[in-house]
Amino acid sequence: MEVHVDHFEPDAADEVWLPEVAARGWVILSNDQNIMRRPLEREAVRVSEATLLVLVGGHARADQLARNFLNTLPRIREFLHEHRPPLIAKVYRPSPVSYVEQGRAGRIELKLRW
Repeated sequence: MEVHVDHFEPDAADEVWLPEVAARGWVILSNDQNIMRRPLEREAVRVSEATLLVLVGGHARADQLARNFLNTLPRIREFLHEHRPPLIAKVYRPSPVSYVEQGRAGRIELKLRW
């Protein structure tokens, strides 16, 4: 797993770094749900044929989002095998939140595909 700040400035514009990450063939993980609402970012995902997974967690801490991602990874792999980029999908935690700590998987839903 690569970390944004190891490759880009912390304030790099999304429409700049998204295509660069997609060109490397990496799946993009973010917890910024606003990317789906911004035309420049959506267009960057589409044009670069990126795969963007938005980790949804409400007020979850980063470690909780990471644990849910790992718990849900088998479903994510299956989803990515069935869906080709460009796409934006959301990865949700199971409810209640305590299920994440118990190792239960969340769900993944396709939100945008071109």
